[in-house]
Formats: sequence, structure tokens, C-alpha cells
Amino acid sequence: MKNINATQAGLGQKNTKVQRRMIDAAASGRGDENISTPSEAAKILEILYKGQFVNKTVSEDILSILKKGLRTGSRIATPIPEKVPVAYKPGALSGVSTEWAIVYLAERPYAVAFMETYKVAGESEHVMESVSKILYHYFWRLGNGTKYGTYTDPSLIK
Repeated sequence: MKNINATQAGLGQKNTKVQRRMIDAAASGRGDENISTPSEAAKILEILYKGQFVNKTVSEDILSILKKGLRTGSRIATPIPEKVPVAYKPGALSGVSTEWAIVYLAERPYAVAFMETYKVAGESEHVMESVSKILYHYFWRLGNGTKYGTYTDPSLIK
């Protein structure tokens, strides 16, 4: 844990900390949680995407693992067309859930990190999916429009 936290600190991650082993209910009950912020999670994804986590090979190896998950396990990938690759890492415990993802939209790839807390079963069950759909359409428009927001068929540009 000490080495992981030192690596994160070296990457400028001030709020991302590993404070317990995975699935340790007693430590979680004491408040020893593994923590991050959506901003720092997205920055970690950016570092991976740019091949800057340790080196390009290590970054690519990590991303290849994150791309292997079944899309049915991803709340972010659910509303995104199957042809668009998504590398993601979900996580959930009672009352909390998170998912970090890189959406490899050809015209405008993007990273997104969701973190939900104080969840109550049956309430707001599809927030990640709804926001992911909005983000996908937003970045699709950015990637397919001119700087003035108009769309032009690429085959018509000479």
C-alpha cells in the first residue's frame, strides 16, 4: 500500500489513497477506505491513455485488461454503440459504486469517472447510464462538427 500511495503521489494524485486491502469489511467499518476523486480518476485514465503510466508498454497492458470486460458489466458502456471500444473499471460496495472508463470514440476519445455514494436501492438506478449517453453524444458532436458547431459530410470536403 505504501508503494502504491507513493506512486500515486508521484503522479500528483493528492486524494487517491489505498488504505486497506480489497473486500475487508472490518477495515471499511473503521473508515479505512480506498479513496479517490472523479478528477484524479480521470487523470489516471489520461496518463494510461497517453502511455505515461510507468511506460507505454505497461500502460497498454493495463488498458488491454480494462478493455476485456464484458460490456454488460459496464454502466458507462451500456448506452454507447457496440462498435466503440470502452476500457473500464467498475467497483461497488453497499451504498457506493464507481466506474472509470476511456471511451475510444474515433473522432474524440474521452475519459470519464463516476462515483456514487449514499445510494439507496431503487432510487436513481440509472444515473451513470443516462449521463454516459449525454457525454457520448456531446463528444460525438465535438468530434464530428466544425469549430462553429455545424456538421459536414467529410466526403464533401475538398
